[in-house]
Amino acid sequence: MQEMPWFILTLLLTMAFVSLVITVFVPKQKYSLILMGLSFFGYFALTMILGDQGAVPSLFFILGIILLFVELFVPGFGLPGIAGLFLIALASSMAAGSLAMAVIMVGIALLISLITIWILIRMGYNKTIFHELALETQLTGEEGFHSASNQSCYLGKEGITETILRPSGIIRIGEERLDVVTRGEFIPKGEIVEIIRIEGGKKLVRRK
Repeated sequence: MQEMPWFILTLLLTMAFVSLVITVFVPKQKYSLILMGLSFFGYFALTMILGDQGAVPSLFFILGIILLFVELFVPGFGLPGIAGLFLIALASSMAAGSLAMAVIMVGIALLISLITIWILIRMGYNKTIFHELALETQLTGEEGFHSASNQSCYLGKEGITETILRPSGIIRIGEERLDVVTRGEFIPKGEIVEIIRIEGGKKLVRRK
């Protein structure tokens, strides 16, 4: 096994993670998607050529990407996205070969990615993976969210999107903030939408 170019690998991994974050948070960012693909390809190609880890890390990575696409385009609880991110981080660590260097590289990439997420949220972008998890456990009617038993009153109501719906997000109706999903389309912040269906406590909306 040849000596790994750790600086180049760290740079590629960081670029891949940051472009992945941008792809998830920002609608229709084809350039970040291309950069993510090239960065991950370069990272795994180098580790396979110079190391002896085999194809298992690449298989985990591919499965992680598939789960992320499921999260992006299928309204749901957020578990596919979290599992996808975990598999991508695991694959990146396995590909590095050295546990110590894997921790350092993935740690740097994750730190910069978290900073990027913070910046994007401050700019108004919100994928709501973590928001959806929080809704299941801690939001109540007093905080502007309501249980499935008293949500039928919202059917046919119109509101304004407070976050990008991709396809899930938050809208405001009067003084209330509601968690909603679309049929899969992306709707920008500030658009008027209508609640057309309520399924199991989730409110389905469409653009007016």
